[in-house]
Amino acid sequence: MTQAYCVSAHKNPQQVRMLVDHLCEEDLVYMNVFNHRGAGERAAWGKWFSDIPPDRLFIRYRYKRGWGTFSQVQAALDAMNYFKDAKYTHFVNLSGQCYPIKPMDEVRDFFRRSPETSFMEAQAVVYEEGEEGYNPDILGRLGYWWIRYPDIYFRLTGRSNFGFRNKFLKVRRRWNKEVPGGLRPYKGSSWFMLSKDAVDHVLEAIAGDPRIIGFFRRSGLPDESFFHTILMNSALPVVSEPQGLHYIDWSRDDVPNPPVLDGRYFDALRSSPKLFARKFDIVAEPGISTGRARARGEDLGGAAPARPGRGLRRPAPPSVDS
Repeated sequence: MTQAYCVSAHKNPQQVRMLVDHLCEEDLVYMNVFNHRGAGERAAWGKWFSDIPPDRLFIRYRYKRGWGTFSQVQAALDAMNYFKDAKYTHFVNLSGQCYPIKPMDEVRDFFRRSPETSFMEAQAVVYEEGEEGYNPDILGRLGYWWIRYPDIYFRLTGRSNFGFRNKFLKVRRRWNKEVPGGLRPYKGSSWFMLSKDAVDHVLEAIAGDPRIIGFFRRSGLPDESFFHTILMNSALPVVSEPQGLHYIDWSRDDVPNPPVLDGRYFDALRSSPKLFARKFDIVAEPGISTGRARARGEDLGGAAPARPGRGLRRPAPPSVDS
């Protein structure tokens, strides 16, 4: 049985095409293109994917902005609804800067062996200062009203403290928000793999209590808590481990986290038990293809060759005259 992939792409369509080529060999892909600037940029993206059959890849250009907003959650929900009647074992949430570091046959076999289990990083939010895991920033994401207008992201407060961070205006107030339905909040990585039963549970939960959407729509970085909170309050099996099934390096202080993976990570990627890694950038690190191929044990010329009779070849750049 196939997997259903949701890919959130923000830049480098040629790099995203390399990812999609692997996923489309046997699986289904729903791709959201963020940060596009009108019809011209949509057309430029479309040229990179025009030869892929529509039953394998659906592209949507709904969201102009994404980071830190509910758009990231809504994009995944859109994909879940799109795949609602499809037959698949897992819903896999990726960014355009992710890439498999295991052969796709191995990735599919992994999911087929655990059809009822979801995989995500998820930890309970700790309220009391001094307790292990307490993080005031996480409480700030859930405890304040966050409003975006149109390029300013701020927390709506009663008693205000103003400050700037990462080009966002944030205004604080005391904790006075509770998750609807008495759900205990959880947080973790956005890059998760959910079983079909877990996806159905998420869709049923928000249909049964629309307040959940309202709560997280006005929270900070909701893509790192929305799905986690719903599923960790259910009885469905979830395997939680740091970064889920992704290799991501959060240990370095010399670059903005997480760093772009370069040649220093070849051995780590090769030996990692994870299925995917991020983040890659074909512009910042032109040797990306060699590194990913080496990690996957493939030919060092770049992306894996398509298998006879299926799959897609790595595309040539689209003609500027076409």
